[in-house]
Amino acid sequence: MQACDASILLDDTATFTGEKTALPNVNSVRGYEVIDAINSAHTIGQSRCFLFRTRIYNETNINPTLAPSRQQTWAGGDDNLAPLDFLTRNVFDNIYFTNLVNQRGLLHSDQQLFSNGSTDAQVIAYVPNPASFMVDFARAMVKLGNLGVLTCSNGHMRANYTRVNGS
Repeated sequence: MQACDASILLDDTATFTGEKTALPNVNSVRGYEVIDAINSAHTIGQSRCFLFRTRIYNETNINPTLAPSRQQTWAGGDDNLAPLDFLTRNVFDNIYFTNLVNQRGLLHSDQQLFSNGSTDAQVIAYVPNPASFMVDFARAMVKLGNLGVLTCSNGHMRANYTRVNGS
């Protein structure tokens, strides 16, 4: 296995004890249910209501107009979809960062990028400067492409992310 191989997602078996239940990870690594949800349904630019329900009902760092409008969406059920970006739904742009500054990040994990932390300055920098965001995004994609993903017989993709293939 290599670093960042998602081995923390592996479930324990009769012959294998994984990282998920290892003492240092107990009570520190969370969100497996979100990974399950992401793995089960691909909804580009949208989120299923159960993924943002806690945010719209319980969090205080949310725009007062966002919560009621999303609560109406959720009223129809956990599988209803809501757009992550209400202004430019089908455009790849920097409005995402404007939404965060205005406390309109739909997902808790997104809004954490702008919550009096170390990433606030970067979020603020992208709001008036879409070109800067696009340049940084392109550089990040090049770096990601240079990671040297294992292919063919050198690597494999898990059929079920909670188990090693063949088990």
